[in-house]
Amino acid sequence: CKDGRREWFKDLLGFAAYLHRRPPKTANVYMTIAKSWIEYSLDVELTRRQERMIQGRLPKGNRARTEEAELTRSVLRKLLAHMLLHARALFLLLASSGIRIGEALQLRLSDIDLDKDPAIVKVRGEYTKTGDAYYSFISKEAKEVLEEWLKQRDKYLEAALNRGKGLAKLGRGMKQAEDDRLFPFSVKVANQIWIRALRKAGLEERDPSTKRRTLHIHMLRKFFQSQLKYAGVPEDIVEALIGHRGYLDEAYRRYTKQQIIEWYQKGEPYLLINVPREITEIQTHFQNEVEELKRRVEDLTRKLTDANSIALQQMNMN
Repeated sequence: CKDGRREWFKDLLGFAAYLHRRPPKTANVYMTIAKSWIEYSLDVELTRRQERMIQGRLPKGNRARTEEAELTRSVLRKLLAHMLLHARALFLLLASSGIRIGEALQLRLSDIDLDKDPAIVKVRGEYTKTGDAYYSFISKEAKEVLEEWLKQRDKYLEAALNRGKGLAKLGRGMKQAEDDRLFPFSVKVANQIWIRALRKAGLEERDPSTKRRTLHIHMLRKFFQSQLKYAGVPEDIVEALIGHRGYLDEAYRRYTKQQIIEWYQKGEPYLLINVPREITEIQTHFQNEVEELKRRVEDLTRKLTDANSIALQQMNMN
């Protein structure tokens, strides 16, 4: 303390040291919040030297430190087997559309059009981190489960309301009857469902250094990206379908909506989860053959380039 007051800069340095064992991205987010609060509440502004000193105590790197497990179709099938209808509908929607869990749980009934082929998911700007609206699609597999969920949604909401009345007597919050969300529950509830499924399937493992689970909901978004890219869908379309800023305008400008739909339909088989093992093996074999052909083409292209270079040198000598 100085003159009976806390020294805010020393507090920030101490907090930075405390965060050193946290994942780099998490530590930087926490520090940004702390600095913003101090600057606002105390009306101070950090100097460049102070910023450098704080940054020097934070963990280095930009990548997550948790070593993630591989989220495969087989793993997803095991998890879905331990989920109720509303959870299966949610996680199949995430895996086949690539949208964020926070966005999915804000979707209203009017934001999804099941009459289209493929079904369209409209993500409003008010749901997204960037404020940019975008659209994606869901697979026929996800659509079938979602249609079944919609038949049971009112009963689920009614049961939740009855439970809420009991909680209200205890002074807790109560679910609203006019809730028009596609999935009328919170991110916390979705995380609890995911964790229970991991435990029942015997797949709850943690990274030994960060103590975090090696399988988490955000990996469904990564599954969507990797599968579509593996299917040959252009990167700008894949990134636009998950709402990545910088790709939206580019993709919407370069392609018509019908062309984007056709690319999605080309990649849709790669997004299916509950497919027979034989079909999965055939698809894997086909993917391996495609990769081998790509390697051969790259090798031939390199040899052709070398040959052209030699011919050009000879021409220059002559």
